[in-house]
Amino acid sequence: MTAQCTNYTIDAGGGTWDSEISWQLYNEDGVLVASDIAVVGYTVCLPAGCYSLNLLDSFGDGWNGANWVLYESGVAVATETMLNGTAETFQVSIGGAVCGGPGPCAEPFTFSAFGGTFDGEISWNLSDGAGNLVQSGFATTGVDLCLEADCYLLELYDSFGDSWNGATWALIDFAGNTIGTGTLATGGYGYVQVPIGGAACDPMNTDVISVESGSYTADQLITDVFLGDCLEATNVTYTGDAGAIGTFSNGSAIGIEEGIIITSGSVFNAPGPNTSGSAGTATGAGGSLLLDNISGVFTYDASVFTFEFTASTSQVTFTYVFASEEYPEFVCSGLNDVFGFFVSGPGYADNTNIAIVPGTSDPVTINNVNNNGGLCLPYYPAYYNDNAGSAIQYDGYTEPMEAVINTVPCQTYTITIAVADGGDSIYDSAVFLQAESFSAGVDVAAAAVAPGGGQSTSGTCEDYGSFLLVNNGDPFEEEVTVTFNFSGSAVAGVDYEDLVTSVTFQPGESWQTIDVTGILDQLDGIPETLTMQLDNVCSCTVPEPVTLYLCSSILLAVEWLEFEVIPEDDGRVAKCYWETISERNNSHFIVERSTDGNHWEAIGQVAGNEDSYDLLHYEFRDENPLIGLSYYRIKQFDFDGQWDVTETRAHFFKPDATSVVYPNPTTTGFYASGWNGEIKAVSLDGKVFSLTRNAESAYLTDHLTEGMYILQFIIEDEVFWRERLVVR
Repeated sequence: MTAQCTNYTIDAGGGTWDSEISWQLYNEDGVLVASDIAVVGYTVCLPAGCYSLNLLDSFGDGWNGANWVLYESGVAVATETMLNGTAETFQVSIGGAVCGGPGPCAEPFTFSAFGGTFDGEISWNLSDGAGNLVQSGFATTGVDLCLEADCYLLELYDSFGDSWNGATWALIDFAGNTIGTGTLATGGYGYVQVPIGGAACDPMNTDVISVESGSYTADQLITDVFLGDCLEATNVTYTGDAGAIGTFSNGSAIGIEEGIIITSGSVFNAPGPNTSGSAGTATGAGGSLLLDNISGVFTYDASVFTFEFTASTSQVTFTYVFASEEYPEFVCSGLNDVFGFFVSGPGYADNTNIAIVPGTSDPVTINNVNNNGGLCLPYYPAYYNDNAGSAIQYDGYTEPMEAVINTVPCQTYTITIAVADGGDSIYDSAVFLQAESFSAGVDVAAAAVAPGGGQSTSGTCEDYGSFLLVNNGDPFEEEVTVTFNFSGSAVAGVDYEDLVTSVTFQPGESWQTIDVTGILDQLDGIPETLTMQLDNVCSCTVPEPVTLYLCSSILLAVEWLEFEVIPEDDGRVAKCYWETISERNNSHFIVERSTDGNHWEAIGQVAGNEDSYDLLHYEFRDENPLIGLSYYRIKQFDFDGQWDVTETRAHFFKPDATSVVYPNPTTTGFYASGWNGEIKAVSLDGKVFSLTRNAESAYLTDHLTEGMYILQFIIEDEVFWRERLVVR
């Protein structure tokens, strides 16, 4: 028996043009019962019930106002309005039916997406678990959705391509309960899983690349993001659309974690998943003659960086990935999107393209790097990836590749990095440049370290020592290998055990040590030299080599037993006392004094005993020691000019009328005249506090409570002086 129906009339209209609005009306069983384009006076007989109304933009460009009205005997009984968008779904009650319960979907919902700097900046897509687009629209509130039980993907986009300021969404069920909500403070793309009807969602693919535009100026993208060690960029210029360039992160799926992105459209077309074969933004920017010459067609929407740099080494490299929506269907066609890295300078003709397939002179282009079976030659499929994943939107992309510039140190070069659409301005392409990969070496320094510490010299040689490599540049964020070579009179395998010729710094490591072990049976008292020369370091000239001296300590001119500095008369006299147990060819000793342990002055001389195998005692009294902390050492000279030196010893002198500490009392800190060593504060109840110094060399006390403290002046665990301090 057919349900009784009532006659209704429908008016539908709006949009920018006539006939832009179309509509569809479904019953509770999902059967289409009426549909039309924008019309006035459409007549239909409908039984009472709950219906689903779809309002659609027939032109696919977003309407400006869409109205749908249902009349019974000339009285409007249902009205739905959408201000802008491309498609919306509404639930319509006819004949007094109570809607919201079981029907053609699990539940009716209300969806809102809003925010951004301007109205309509936020657009959104909602896809079901199979990846089918269910609904989409622009920033709006109160859109009715009818959703089956499933795991849905909600994506938020910045429609203007300039990065939003706040994007908020909310999904509310028929009973007013919030099913899901979220806010993205800044950015241009976001996504979230939304389970409906108790659906279990698999973990989301977290490889989707993230992009930003507008956070950096064009100059900052090059100087702060792209440049690595040993290079400085000048005269940075950019031509193209502001939304075509930016930064990216979370790029491990394409082989580059983070860096800068340069596109022929919008950076916000880059994030995956790859749901379209035709993503693109026409920016209206002009083309590039340099790229025309590579592509073979006129180019459009060009984004072009140009800057100058001075190389400090003989080679500059950087890493990149090229991706495009022109893959794979437009390979070997006239629609050949293109990019290039053009170098001008010593050794290069003006604007030489260095974006070439490794081991060849062929440019990296869509027509050259693809998997279309050699439709045109040359053909290099090994460097191509079809995008079947969800990291990026582009249909294909290359393996990470390295561009190499062979440079003359200290000479200036110009590089132009450019991307453009070829043949039309529709589909986008992009180049991903690895952060800090534009590099000319590493800022690593070397030192040859004697066994007792400090720079190795012929006078401090032993049968062992080490080379110290220190990173003076930015902290390493990935593995960095430093290579070097050895020369000198010492022979590997004869005078010392074999050594490595490279070391690898792990991320975050700042230094590496190469220990050197001499072969005692082969060494004698004459120092042998072992010189290290670094290869890939920052320097316009060849970096200075460092030399380690190796010899047998048994045959040294003087064998030291002891050296001490003994304070006498409350420190007014510094007595230098030393002993030797053997001397050969010993001419004399020079007593040296220093305020910092680095710069020395001779203050006295004591004669040696030429040759001796007895225990000998020596002393020298400095009766005018420096006020404060000072250091002493003894330098021994042979008759032939060779010399040796002892370790250093410290001495502290404070005249009675002199206060070391000022200000005293203090609140936040104090200075210690003539002292640059360790100080500890001991409270009256015996607690010990370490004190640190700030950039102005003041010892800080802001972590001490009020009261009196005894300051201990310490070197090598020995207390040299004590003084009272009052903290207020």
